[in-house]
Amino acid sequence: MSALVKLGIAGLLFIATSLFGRALGQERIIFQDEKENYGFKDSTGRIVIAAKYVDVGNFKEGLAWVTDMFHIGYIDKTGKLVIPINYDKGSNFSEGLVAVGKINVQAQKYNYGYLNQTGKVVIPLKYDQAYDFKEGIAKVNLGGKWGYINKSGKEVIPLKYNVMSDFSDGMMRAKSNNVWGYLDKSGKEVIAFQYEDATDFYQGVASVKRNGKWGYIEKNGSTVLPFVFENNLGITLPNAMVYLGSMYYLGQGGIAQSYTEALAWYKKAAGLGSIEAMLYLSSMYDNAHGVPQNANESFMWVKKAAELGDVTAIYNTAVRYYNGKGVARNEEEAISWLKKAAEKGSKEAKQALEQMK
Repeated sequence: MSALVKLGIAGLLFIATSLFGRALGQERIIFQDEKENYGFKDSTGRIVIAAKYVDVGNFKEGLAWVTDMFHIGYIDKTGKLVIPINYDKGSNFSEGLVAVGKINVQAQKYNYGYLNQTGKVVIPLKYDQAYDFKEGIAKVNLGGKWGYINKSGKEVIPLKYNVMSDFSDGMMRAKSNNVWGYLDKSGKEVIAFQYEDATDFYQGVASVKRNGKWGYIEKNGSTVLPFVFENNLGITLPNAMVYLGSMYYLGQGGIAQSYTEALAWYKKAAGLGSIEAMLYLSSMYDNAHGVPQNANESFMWVKKAAELGDVTAIYNTAVRYYNGKGVARNEEEAISWLKKAAEKGSKEAKQALEQMK
């Protein structure tokens, strides 16, 4: 029987298993017998829990889920059935509680709640969806509305949102009345619900859509990249700054061409460690695009990129030392940088070193 069929029959929530032996921690190893039933062995290969289950899961917090094909229960490491096999859905234990579900035949849906490690129902089975507890709270859905509850079942974030993400970078995005906003871990709406679409915060910024255009905001809601992008870039802030700089450099995306703006955005991106921006800046100073031609400034930027390990920049730094472009000529430095480039696989550097012998 395939894992997909078994999941469909047993209706297990949040469970991903394989058909063959899987290693577990704490001296429990899942095995499958000739009848395709599952049990557990210890690290010496001794059977400690007989293979009598259609499927089993990893031990989490001392308990593992087991199924008889139609229902799910939980055993301890001795094989004792701690929670009877009479639930229709179940996850792994997390922070002392586990989300389980039972079919509501009349309503034609599952009802979810939480059990403790003795099998006692500590939060009634009344939710339409329920997720594991993390840091003392769990995401639940009731009547199509999402929120968070604590371990006593009290709502800490009201069940009033149409869509809710998990917390990311200390913030959570949510959708209410067809617009997106952000909440902190206390449930406070810290960024107003005003966006047509939104992404999770990452490294202090998030990409959001307003009036048909995408931009980037900080955790205080201030704009760090203007709303000029047609699509969600799905990239980090430094890369997005480079993208915007290139839009100005080329005059694309409905933006008027401006070397001055391109230079400013490239410098912001370079300040955040973008190698690509450093190389663009080097090129602008080489070609006098928006700035006076300046070989020294060009060399400074290409060397910064080289110091961050970019092989193209390392090779170009070597060439500039050899030719004395933007820096005093220094053959010893040139050879040193060529060797670094060669170590990173640069064919040009290897050829140059051969020619210099």
